[in-house]
Amino acid sequence: MSFENGLLKEEIKGYSFAKIINNILSRRKFKDMFDKETIHKYGDSGLLVSKTRLEQSKKSFQEKKFDKEVITGEILSKNNHSVILIPETIDTTSGLKHPDAILDGVVTEFKCISGGKNKLWVHYKDAFSKSEKIIFRLVKKTRHVFCN
Repeated sequence: MSFENGLLKEEIKGYSFAKIINNILSRRKFKDMFDKETIHKYGDSGLLVSKTRLEQSKKSFQEKKFDKEVITGEILSKNNHSVILIPETIDTTSGLKHPDAILDGVVTEFKCISGGKNKLWVHYKDAFSKSEKIIFRLVKKTRHVFCN
């Protein structure tokens, strides 16, 4: 296996030019932020996840959040974007958590919303404090009806 700008040649074959450039930008940004961290391929959509984020996802309180991030990341990956889920580390200078991902070379916060406009506003204010790029995934709330 040979590498070209951090990408395996086998990975490049199925990618568009835009996805290749985005992937290079994302990997460079990741290395700038997390010098000693490694990236692992997650699933078959092209989604990448840091080793630390994978370990954090195994904690019970992180599982649902991680699952939502993976769904959003896979949707974006399947649509020619490069997505790397990054560690949920708290920034010691600001006291804030890192945003969820690097999307096409830009640090990005993911939000999954299933409520109305008030919930959207609350999530927007929270996300904007962490990152200048925000991806909202709107989810229709389902109700379970049980019949006997």
